[in-house]
Amino acid sequence: MKHLKKINCIIDTDPGVDDTVAISLSLYDAVMDIKLITTLSGNLSIDTVTRNILHVLEKFERTDIPVAVGANKAMGKEMPDASFIHQKCGLGGYNPPKNVKTKPIEKSAVEAMYDVICENPNDIVIISLGPHTNTATLIKEHPDVVHKISHIYCEGCAPYGLKSEGKWKEYISFNA
Repeated sequence: MKHLKKINCIIDTDPGVDDTVAISLSLYDAVMDIKLITTLSGNLSIDTVTRNILHVLEKFERTDIPVAVGANKAMGKEMPDASFIHQKCGLGGYNPPKNVKTKPIEKSAVEAMYDVICENPNDIVIISLGPHTNTATLIKEHPDVVHKISHIYCEGCAPYGLKSEGKWKEYISFNA
């Protein structure tokens, strides 16, 4: 088998069920080298989603991956609570413990992202699984970072859109 070059990445997430599955699959992927996971409010509160990812990392014995806490609200719009999809704890019918041993790093998500990107110029991919607030804030506060990011991949659509009173809303994604 030919040796594959590892992809250095930052995963920016609001882990409910969907993001948790994606991250779980990536933790031992032979190609991905996760340098940082950042959290932000989206599906649920910042405290809940941060606890969720720290719990997942403990379960998969990957507490070597630093986690930084990001935005506690979306930029520009009020986000609906998605507990009707992800349940109160954010992980469907699974109820993680209320407390975890692992703690996030002291730096904010934006500053941690900036540092990781500057340490790996043109060799970091941002995988944005939640609202794009952390990435937007990073670019707004550190515009020099734009040319240091290899790629940004984002989840940003709802397959059936979001309806309100029988009409399509002005956006069809929770994230974008």
